[in-house]
Amino acid sequence: MIQRVIRNGLPPTTTVASLTVTGSLTTNGPLVVNDAFCLDAETIQTANYQILDTDSIVIMNDGGGAALTATAPATPREKQMLWVRNRGSSSLTFARNGKTIDGANSDLTITAGSRALLQYKAATGWIRLGA
Repeated sequence: MIQRVIRNGLPPTTTVASLTVTGSLTTNGPLVVNDAFCLDAETIQTANYQILDTDSIVIMNDGGGAALTATAPATPREKQMLWVRNRGSSSLTFARNGKTIDGANSDLTITAGSRALLQYKAATGWIRLGA
């Protein structure tokens, strides 16, 4: 089930049992899937950035300069989803901030033009779900 989240007291606009998108999907607010997966408004950063526990889409753009670092929240929410995109020309480091990524105690490198979809669970740390 895909539904529009209630924000500022406004009712949901659409609920559907299934949805196939070819191309792009544009919403005027967050998109929630199965009450667990929520992508809210994006934040675009041009310098090193400390990701907030309220962020879900982080786009890093180095502007043709040096490599950047996006640091995971110190206290991420359970099941927090992050879509991190590197729009720059240098590599981007997703710094794990003391948590594991796919069970490893090392940061994640996201190459230029690539992205990573991650989810946090207290029992396992950050899990890379895809790109």
